[in-house]
Amino acid sequence: MGGCLSSYSAVRDGLCAECHAHEIVHALTSYALGFNSTVFQMWVNPDAAEATPSQVAIIAVSGPLFSLVVGAACRLFYQRRFRERPSGLAFLMLAVVGIYSFLGPLAGTALGGDLHIAFTFLHISTALAYLASATGFIVLPCFVYYIGRELLRWVPHESGRAEAVVCTTLAPWLLGTFLLLLLYWPLPRFLIGSTIGGSAFWAFAVLGAATRAWHTPGPLNLKCRVTALRRRESVNTLRGDYSGRFTEIISLRMA
Repeated sequence: MGGCLSSYSAVRDGLCAECHAHEIVHALTSYALGFNSTVFQMWVNPDAAEATPSQVAIIAVSGPLFSLVVGAACRLFYQRRFRERPSGLAFLMLAVVGIYSFLGPLAGTALGGDLHIAFTFLHISTALAYLASATGFIVLPCFVYYIGRELLRWVPHESGRAEAVVCTTLAPWLLGTFLLLLLYWPLPRFLIGSTIGGSAFWAFAVLGAATRAWHTPGPLNLKCRVTALRRRESVNTLRGDYSGRFTEIISLRMA
């Protein structure tokens, strides 16, 4: 249970931090271009009625691009410095939410959202919009599948396989989506639908975690696996020493 709560907390904190920053960047970009903006819980309303199409597009893409940069940076920090540290889970979740907050709008380019607004105001062809959406719908599940496998490294020590999958992916997905909507309530209808629909991609994280869980021999937790490996090496070393000494004693007696 503690593992589920810590996983949910990491997802919640990452979502809240990145969501607020994403929307504030929209607002700051709008202010930088000379327009006022009103920031709500999960969206921003720029007063850009007099803005040019290119200015509207810049305001729209600023949020997803910021999320991508933050996500990629956190992913780099996680991989190079924090993967084996307790703080690594926070960096991993910031990376997940940041990249997810770019790939989601990319998948929705032909349907709605930030990139859809940018493509519409810049009069980019429908074919390119559908191509961008297709790219998002391919890359996003692959990315989330990888994240599900990576999250399995953070299960509590000696967790069972089913428990590990539930704690790292399934429970944070279902519980996190519900509590996120509850936390930010009331929300416009379009945000409720997009939040629930977007969370469906997390099913690929559950699949990734389950695939790794049932194909990983021994303990799932990395530290447990390292400890078990060291124990086996120590036992083998002792066996080798005893075998060598026994052979040496037999040889001396026969001599």
